[in-house]
Amino acid sequence: MPLFSPSEAKALERWVQDVHGLEPEHLMERAGEASLGWIRQCWPTVRRIGILCGPGNNGGDGLVLARLAQAEGYEAKVFLTGPVRSEPARTMWSRLKSQPVPIGSLAEAPAGEPELWVDGLLGIGLGRPPEGAMLEAIRFLNQSRSPILSLDIPSGLDAGTGSLPGGSGSAVCATSTLTFLCWKRGLFTGEAANQVGRELVLDDLGVPDSVGSREAVSASLLAPGELAASLPARRRVSQKGDYGRLLIAGGGSGMGGAIRLATEGALRVGAGLVSVVTHPQHVGGLLAARPEAMVYGSESGEVPERLLGWADLAVVGCGAGQEDWGRVLCEQMMGWPGPIVVDADGLNWLARFPRRRDHWILTPHPGEAARLLGLSTSTIQDDRFSACRRLAERYGAVVVLKGAGSLVSGPLTRVCPYGNPGMASGGMGDLLAGLIGGLAAQKLPLERAASMGVLVHALAGDRAAQERGERGLLATDLLPYVRALVNPVPADLNRVVRRDQNP
Repeated sequence: MPLFSPSEAKALERWVQDVHGLEPEHLMERAGEASLGWIRQCWPTVRRIGILCGPGNNGGDGLVLARLAQAEGYEAKVFLTGPVRSEPARTMWSRLKSQPVPIGSLAEAPAGEPELWVDGLLGIGLGRPPEGAMLEAIRFLNQSRSPILSLDIPSGLDAGTGSLPGGSGSAVCATSTLTFLCWKRGLFTGEAANQVGRELVLDDLGVPDSVGSREAVSASLLAPGELAASLPARRRVSQKGDYGRLLIAGGGSGMGGAIRLATEGALRVGAGLVSVVTHPQHVGGLLAARPEAMVYGSESGEVPERLLGWADLAVVGCGAGQEDWGRVLCEQMMGWPGPIVVDADGLNWLARFPRRRDHWILTPHPGEAARLLGLSTSTIQDDRFSACRRLAERYGAVVVLKGAGSLVSGPLTRVCPYGNPGMASGGMGDLLAGLIGGLAAQKLPLERAASMGVLVHALAGDRAAQERGERGLLATDLLPYVRALVNPVPADLNRVVRRDQNP
């Protein structure tokens, strides 16, 4: 599922025009038809519709909707924020005269609030924070008691980054968002989840499916169907060494929970052998909780050389701490030539002592990403795609930028549309690091292991929240769902069958 930036979406529109002969006015008519169809489906009893239209093409979509709705017997009223400026929208404005659609201004209090508001204020070309009449219209919509349908994208949300250029309160909080022609990447990360509403739907406007593959894009959505391709059924003749020897190093004094969660995650995604180096005070508890792991205590933070020679891959930093114990451990492991996953305090030590190397995965949340790039957290969140790319370039790593709409760097930035606010709890990141490490230990390429780890983590969180709710969701609650998700292809255990030929 390709995701388009605003410039990529506009290039796609030009391609559609050149190859299929669909002028902007044709697409606008189809967008209006699709909008009316969606209203019929979602709000079948609604008869009074208020449509807020901006000066550009997004407003043109709203003008088409107003004309079509009025022709079908709806009470439609258009509210303008100013003169209609774009040429396609001006064409739709002239066609609107064929229907007696009332035109009003929000400066005049609407007589009887519509049963549904339609947001056609700003489209994907948002170039600056909303201001003046546009900002007033956004605030008006957000104060309404009626549901809101946003056309293409909630006005005020950046279609390329998922940020709010005007800050909190400067974008429409839609009930439902109907986007047109292609998915926009800003609908799936950053602040988008707060703005798009309970339904986010794509209407391709009747353009052939092959169109998306003909235009170069820089991002794509992760999808559950990828798990079966990445995690096929195991060969019947196998031994534990076939599924990787993973070393997990972390868990300084008082931080035994972090290292346990990483260990649990790695084992539950199927790593063959897992060895753990942690502070001696955690050895007994970890062995009692997870006897399948091989656990070693280190007073100094140094990892025994024999374990470094044994391991295929390592996870570093979970609960390592910012004292000398964590520094010794993280410096040693980041100098190890084998592939590593670096999380938590490992990232904090990396920010203090930067280095570039090959064959590693970094898993920062926005605050850690800010330290790694020497920026503010708000700058990271203003353009998560750019931050993810810069981290990958600076450190030579596959980067997982965590948060709402987690990103995984690569030739295509992968975007995870799953996960929920219940996952904002301690230990979730440690579990994710273990999941990624456990998958990479099974010889998945690092970028694929990072993507599948993020996907499994988010889907498991959603299943756990669906069953018991978001509040009180713990990292360990995900583990039963993790195991189910990493076995998308059922094992064939019924292999010996007796066939009786007697009558």
